[in-house]
Formats: sequence, C-alpha cells, structure tokens
Amino acid sequence: MKKDKLVGEDLVTLQSQRGNVCVTVILPTHRLFSERKVDKFEMEKAIEETVSLMEYKLPEKEARNLRKKLNELEATIDYDHNLDGIGLFVSNDTAIKTRFPFQVTKKIVVGPDFEIRDLLYKTNISQPYYVLKLSENRVSLYSGTIDELNEIHGGDFPDDFYDDREYSTPGRGSSTQGNPQMRSFEHDKSAIETIRFKDFFRHADELLGKYMVQDVPIILAGVEKDLAWYEEITSFRKHIAGRIQGNYEHTNHAEFARKCWAVMEAYLKEEVNRLISDFREKVGSGRGVSGVQEIWTSVSEGKGMKLVVEKDFKLPGFTTAENEQFLTLRPTKTEHVTMPDAIDEIIEMTLDKGGEVFFADNGQLSEFGGMILITRY
Repeated sequence: MKKDKLVGEDLVTLQSQRGNVCVTVILPTHRLFSERKVDKFEMEKAIEETVSLMEYKLPEKEARNLRKKLNELEATIDYDHNLDGIGLFVSNDTAIKTRFPFQVTKKIVVGPDFEIRDLLYKTNISQPYYVLKLSENRVSLYSGTIDELNEIHGGDFPDDFYDDREYSTPGRGSSTQGNPQMRSFEHDKSAIETIRFKDFFRHADELLGKYMVQDVPIILAGVEKDLAWYEEITSFRKHIAGRIQGNYEHTNHAEFARKCWAVMEAYLKEEVNRLISDFREKVGSGRGVSGVQEIWTSVSEGKGMKLVVEKDFKLPGFTTAENEQFLTLRPTKTEHVTMPDAIDEIIEMTLDKGGEVFFADNGQLSEFGGMILITRY
C-alpha cells in the first residue's frame, strides 16, 4: 500500500500557502469494505459543494483552475484502502491528499489559509517508535507510525539465537525429585541458560543501539520472563514506552500492529498528562497561562512555547486593527476582523513563532477553558 507523504512535510507546505486562495475538503471515510461504497459518492458530492463555493467566491478563471486540480487529486484516491477520513488540500501552487486514521468531521473551506488542525493532530500522533519482539529464539525489530508497523530486515535484525552448548546428563536415577545429582544438573542447566539468554538479549540491545540515533520510544513484546530478562540488561530503559505481554510469534501482523499502536497511543496521552502537570507547576511563576484571550496575547507577543488544546475546541474571536494583540469574544462596535475559529489562529500563530502544539482529549482541559500555554519566559 502506498504511504502518504510525511505529514510534517505536508504541514510546512500548507502553512507556506497562507495568504493565497486555499481549498480544503475533509471527509469521513470507512475502513470496512461493506461501508466503502458510499465514500466515492460522498466525495463527489463534497467536490460539487466545493466547486459551487469557489464559483461564488472567486473569479471564473481561478475557480476553473482550482476545480481542475481538485478533480485530478480526487482521481488519485484509492477507495479500497480508506481509513477513517481523507483530506484534499488545493491551491494554485500545491495539491496534497492525506488519509486520517481517526474520526474527522466534514469540512469544506475556501479561504486565505488551509484547515490544518486534523493534519496537525495527525502529525502529533505520527511520532515514530520501535517495537522489539523478544523470544528465546529470535529478537525482531519493527518501525512503527500510528498503526502501521514494518519489520526491519538487514544485517542486524532479526537476531537469531544459536545454542551450540552440549550438556552432559548425569546417570539415570529413579526420578528428578529423588535424585540430588539430577536436581543439581537441572538447576545448573537452568542457570546457564539464563546467562546465555541474557547474553543473547544484551547482543540484541547492542544492535538496537545502531538505530537509536534519536530519542525514539520503544515498545517491548514477549512473554514475561523474556521481558524481565531484557529490561534487566538494556541500555535503553528510559526509552521504553510500554510492553505487550504474551507470545506473538504467530500472531496476525495487523492484530499485532493494533496492539502496539494501543500502547503507543497510551504513551502519547501520558505525555499530554505530563505537560498538564508541568503547566500547573509553572502557573505560580507566571509561565503557565490559561484563558483564550490571555493565551492570544502571549502567543502574539512571541512567548508561546508549548500550547495544549483540546482536539475539537473551537471558538469565534474578534480583533481590531488598532490592537491586534487583544482578542475579544464578542464583536466590537468599531471596525473589526471576525475569525470563525480563533483557536485555529492561535495554533497557527504558535507554530509560526516557533512554538509547539499538542492535543488533549475533548473535555480534558475544561477547568482551564479548553486550552493551556507554557510560555518561554
């Protein structure tokens, strides 16, 4: 299956188009074959709506050119491999298509910038990770992004265990329980095997070091004994994002990938929890800001370092030409600029000024009004 472009590259490209005419079409789609039949029909309807909107808002020639690009992009959709949503982004200078592995709502926008929040959320959850599948016979390494998992094959992995040691069994006795010599042999053999398997995992850990060029999270998979042995010897304990206990040597790959993504998803949510805790600690020193209007001012001044916002939080806002750093939540009596979604503007300002944006679950930041900001100073 052909992969999407790197979502980070897409995001940079779309942000560079601000100020041009930008067309966004985002539509829910279906993974199940029985439900996919409606996807093409719904997309064709959405494009018709988009074309009508373009013809209403734009000069005829520009609308015609954008319609042509939108139709050409739609023709490249593989409806047999849909996820939970799809996005089409078209301007005079770019045409980007991406799939979303999470639920989206329908959006059709023709304006001076793209609707990037779903793509930004996808970028957030697309943090790469490794999966190390452990057994006493083989250690396999996978690279993961969301629920897509690919096994790494090369000179280092998979790493197979070869036991060429010969054991000399003591003379026959009546039983292991009643034969001290046999019990001693079994104990010694078990101890030697433990040492040898730990050495095997230590060798695999050294091989893993070649791939740990960045601070990439690792998920461990294997039976409890193997997980415990590996965790005892690894040099990458602080990178372990989670573990999946069980024997996965013969598990369906798609099922295994889903289990790995569930662990990674929990890890990402815990990262957001850590940011919220960090925010609480910084409130006293003035580096933790909440409230949409206060956050708008801080971000406008270039102070925004880490913005955390609920995934679907939206709110209209208004500014005046005299004081663009002040946001009102109701229209002023004087001439003003109306923003259908001030939250998207805050997100884009944060990114433009070198800050980071993270997403929380809906309702998770309700006590802070839907969003929080950790400032640089």
